[in-house]
Amino acid sequence: MSNPKKKLILIASVVVITIACIIYWIYTRNLVTTDDAQVDSHIYYLSPKVGG
Repeated sequence: MSNPKKKLILIASVVVITIACIIYWIYTRNLVTTDDAQVDSHIYYLSPKVGG
């Protein structure tokens, strides 16, 4: 790496990738996802009092 231009490009690339990873982490850290949408609670069935 004797070429200063290559060294600058490498450092800039690492900085850009690091910033992109931090932004992605900040955006998705509170995002909740699931593969199986099951609920552990009491189930109540609702029906209308008036038909129609």
